[in-house]
Amino acid sequence: MSLNERLSFEQMLAKWGHWCVLRRFERDISKSASYDAYFEESSRAAIQELTDGRPYSDHLLKMIKRVVVPGFEKRSKLGSVAVPGHFFYIQSKAKPTRQDWVLEIAQTEDTDLKQANPVVPYQIVRYYNLMDVDEMRMELGRIAYFRCRVEESQVGGHG
Repeated sequence: MSLNERLSFEQMLAKWGHWCVLRRFERDISKSASYDAYFEESSRAAIQELTDGRPYSDHLLKMIKRVVVPGFEKRSKLGSVAVPGHFFYIQSKAKPTRQDWVLEIAQTEDTDLKQANPVVPYQIVRYYNLMDVDEMRMELGRIAYFRCRVEESQVGGHG
């Protein structure tokens, strides 16, 4: 990967990226979106409703989504089933982990992706669990971006 990889990724992001939310698991509960500084505690009800019970913080980012067919084999009651593989390409500054989620949100209708913006208030279309997080590195070892394999999640009653 050349030194221009990060720049070319930023250009691809500007051209084909769409807005998503990276919902990060927070070990420090005071950084959580559900943390109430006045009472110095977290709202358990809010955490339970919006995640699998772990404290989190949300980060609005542009990401590139790619669906790969054929994807992966998945076990079901009927046996092995081939399902499409979903990947999100995320900027290096985001530093996603396998404990995080990607939330696909509704966008304004615009033929030019550069002009599309998230619908406010945010409307979550799909939740995804991060299954694998791969660092895509440049020649000198610096991370250019992350390639994340995801699986649709049932969190929050979606999926």
